[in-house]
Amino acid sequence: MKYLYVRPLGGLNDELSVIYRCINYCLQFNRTLLIDTTQRGFPPEQCFYKINFSDYFSTPNLPVIGNIHSIESILKSYPADRQYPKMKDYTDIYHNGTGGWFTDENTSLAINLIRNYNEDIISFVGCGGGNPGDLFNHIHFTPILSQYVQSKLHQLPDEYICIQVRNTDIKCDYKPLQEILIASEVKTVYVATDDKKVVKYIEKSCPSKNIICFTSFPENLGPDGDLHRSDLPQLVKLGDAVSDLVIAAKSKELHSKSGGGFIRLCRFLHRNNHIVVSLLRRSGIRDGGRDDIAYKGRRDLSK
Repeated sequence: MKYLYVRPLGGLNDELSVIYRCINYCLQFNRTLLIDTTQRGFPPEQCFYKINFSDYFSTPNLPVIGNIHSIESILKSYPADRQYPKMKDYTDIYHNGTGGWFTDENTSLAINLIRNYNEDIISFVGCGGGNPGDLFNHIHFTPILSQYVQSKLHQLPDEYICIQVRNTDIKCDYKPLQEILIASEVKTVYVATDDKKVVKYIEKSCPSKNIICFTSFPENLGPDGDLHRSDLPQLVKLGDAVSDLVIAAKSKELHSKSGGGFIRLCRFLHRNNHIVVSLLRRSGIRDGGRDDIAYKGRRDLSK
């Protein structure tokens, strides 16, 4: 058996993008992917989601192992001469200050994902790079994540608009969105945002609308005020981000002026709503029987 050991970095879209690229590599070169999202050994400013992947996601039809205990057992069973790069310890990873990650022997962990390697275990550390939307055709939410997402969906009406505003580490001019919301006949607006000030502004500027936001805002935020580095429990931090993706995908209209990979993934899933509908059904999530048929005439105005 041959393996690709991956340690993804970044926010939710970044990590899923890396995982999706690595899955495609494993399918091409007949390897099993070992997904380590515990982020052990990384500096605090790089640690966003410190989770055991299999606690939240399952991939029954893909060559993937996401349980860190099983992964550690596999890694320990292969000597260094059967690995590339050779690593004394899988937490001994160093940053060169310019974006690259290396082993203690100064070998880059950005292996070439179009090259076939002879070693039994190869390792990759990366952040972002692509659109992981198709991955949602293959994953399932585990019960703990399903219950979290379902608890949010059940609080929404059948028809709502979603606005997505990323306004902490990456700023955007969100205030013109109020004009779109005021002109809309849809009464409920879901605000997917990382900035509490955005919610307050929309509530004040659109008093006739029912404004909903499920984001958990902690007292202690990161250096940029972003939720990535907050001290929220991992289930809450991950669950909020995944819920926002699902809610944006199922909205009647999606509006945004944000930049970054997360909104690109929101747009993809909104345009391909059937992917999310199928994922929810596979994960045992029921949200009032609504499906993509109920969303005829949906508009993506986020570009």
